Amino acid sequence: MPNHDEKLIFILSAPSPWSKFNAAIVPYDACHGLQILLGWEAQLRTFATAARKIGARCFVTPAPEMFFSQVTLELLAPRAGLTAHQLSRAIHVRFGPARFCRILRGMTNLLANAETMTSGIIPTGAHPFRHHNVAPFALQAAIDLSGQKMKLIRTDASEIQNISVPRALIRSDVSKIIPDGAPISARDFDGLRIASLVEFEAEEWGGKSGDADSPAARKMMLEHNVHSSGSSRPVILLPWNLANPVSGIPDLASKFHLRATGLGRAPYLLLLPYNAGPAGLAAVSRLSEDINELLNGVEPEVGNLVRNFLLVARVTNVTGAATLRRMAAAAWIDGTDPEADWTSARFESFGLRVSRLQTASEDINQGRFAVLADAPSTEINDEFGRRFIRSSAITMRGLDRMIRLAGEGNRESKTASSNLRQKTSEMIEFFYHIKKTYIPTADLQDQSESDPARAD
Repeated sequence: MPNHDEKLIFILSAPSPWSKFNAAIVPYDACHGLQILLGWEAQLRTFATAARKIGARCFVTPAPEMFFSQVTLELLAPRAGLTAHQLSRAIHVRFGPARFCRILRGMTNLLANAETMTSGIIPTGAHPFRHHNVAPFALQAAIDLSGQKMKLIRTDASEIQNISVPRALIRSDVSKIIPDGAPISARDFDGLRIASLVEFEAEEWGGKSGDADSPAARKMMLEHNVHSSGSSRPVILLPWNLANPVSGIPDLASKFHLRATGLGRAPYLLLLPYNAGPAGLAAVSRLSEDINELLNGVEPEVGNLVRNFLLVARVTNVTGAATLRRMAAAAWIDGTDPEADWTSARFESFGLRVSRLQTASEDINQGRFAVLADAPSTEINDEFGRRFIRSSAITMRGLDRMIRLAGEGNRESKTASSNLRQKTSEMIEFFYHIKKTYIPTADLQDQSESDPARAD
């Protein structure tokens, strides 16, 4: 039986690149993310924040596959201030989609999964992870971050058990964000970087934690402070999951200039790219280039509108998140995003008005708008093989509707997030369950967990 007085030790990992590492294992505090508000980075951050509040120790590794033997543990443990025995009894929690899962050999492995959709995928190859709901054989269980109990299976077709999480976990790292009507200063942009999408430069994007001197940031700050009563131009957040190959966000951004020119108060559309995996920010650079091409030969008024109101942003700390929350009117969530449920719940926990963009063929509930039209399936050919994924495109009528609705009502009640106060007892129970169930009762180093279909 595990010793229940023993401190929990978590080794956390997520698809890279998302932070700069100078060692194979580093304390959690040494990691600095590119987008801590959404996606794998935010999910890792919420888990680590809650775990440390109950006394657990958290470390991060950029590549768990480097830990492959007892010798490796003995070499790396001292770098983390641990003994090899302590490290061998740690629990590895991998964040991100099942198809990106990596196994840390010799330890208990859990997958923290926020995806909920696998329909509409037609694979043509034989890659074991082609269906997006398959994980390596050595995975013990999945932490169900979305609350939708997505069915995951191992490479041998056995079903993976889901572990439910407390609702308060979704905002454990930003629980003190409370919007107010105070003016925004340059200091509030620490941790928030905003730039025009048409001027996006990937090489410079990770260079600063925040920037209040960019033209886009200065304009938004001035307008917010002048119209602090609520009459300022609405700021709409557009989360963009870069790991979703059929995201509708690039299509929406490309069509924005076709409809917004006739509006007296075009909204700010603030793209929030996240889940920059192995491909990094290449998709953002491509979209920037595409929009620049679309603007060639158009009226200067159109070019200025797109330059001023179609923006891209990243959040690197709580100060930046709080500033973004104070400026934002609502969030539009891409209905094709496999993490749409988690992202919606994350923004709703801040008290933001959330609208789901989806097709008319899907259920239309309150706050969900049929602004997407079914499009031919998109062919994807990557490290998981060739497959076709159902895609959609935004309709002009739908875009008109969303822009019109953007100006109707600026915010939900500022007390909306008070319904998600962290319940300490639930959090303790969650981590106690992990501890008593998954801390190894015997040495696992000699286990041959060599899964030939590992997602390397």
